[in-house]
Parts: sequence; structure tokens; C-alpha cells
Amino acid sequence: MRPYAAQIIYSIKCAGEFTGQYEEQWRLVFAENEPNAVAQAKEIGGQEASIFVD
Repeated sequence: MRPYAAQIIYSIKCAGEFTGQYEEQWRLVFAENEPNAVAQAKEIGGQEASIFVD
């Protein structure tokens, strides 16, 4: 397994409308190769996406 740095970017919407704002996070993922690291980063991004109601 090799370490890969993954940049995960979430877009921010308010009342269903895009606000032009983003949340950027960096993660260290361990995978056998780059395609697996990308797949793992996409899975993390999907699992950690959230909806906040104000």
C-alpha cells in the first residue's frame, strides 16, 4: 500500500441554489495504485457529504 494525498471539494448550496462557495479538505489515503486511491477518495467524499438546515 502506498500513501496518496486526496483533495476533496464540496460545493455549498443554500435552499438548493449554488452559493459560489466551496469547502476544501485534504485526506491521506492508502491504496495499491492511483486509480484505487481516486476511487477511495470519491467514496470518502460521498460518505461525508452532508446537508445542513439553517
